[in-house]
Amino acid sequence: MVQSLSIMNVADFAALMKQTLFADLEAKHIAALHSMCECRLATSGECIRQVGEMADALAIVATGRVRLVDPTRRETLAHFNAGQAFGLISLLFPGQGYVEVYAVEETTLVILDAGNLRMIEVSNPELAIVVNRAVRSALAPIFANALPVLAKML
Repeated sequence: MVQSLSIMNVADFAALMKQTLFADLEAKHIAALHSMCECRLATSGECIRQVGEMADALAIVATGRVRLVDPTRRETLAHFNAGQAFGLISLLFPGQGYVEVYAVEETTLVILDAGNLRMIEVSNPELAIVVNRAVRSALAPIFANALPVLAKML
């Protein structure tokens, strides 16, 4: 079972954020975001998220490596290493997960869930705007590449 850990200190958190989609956050935003995230530890081979479970969080790989798996074909769809994030769509549009996520090796994840993002929207609208822009900017190239394929399917 994925273990909850106490969140890393602000300095380590800030250093990690500089490697991620949140690289442009100001120090005041990093400090505020730090208080809304949690850390989780997964052992090698452990399932982090199963199909059908609620997918409602952005996960940043702090250490280690994870893989996303298509559960029907058992094919690896992607790997994510330290500094990379998955669950971008889940953060903005929570729902049932459709891929499985496994730790390839012992992995520490920093988690921002949709509930905490909603709390940020109320308590710190400026930070919410910055976080939403960063997530949407990270998603833009993904959707830009997918739209021509989707258009051909319609």
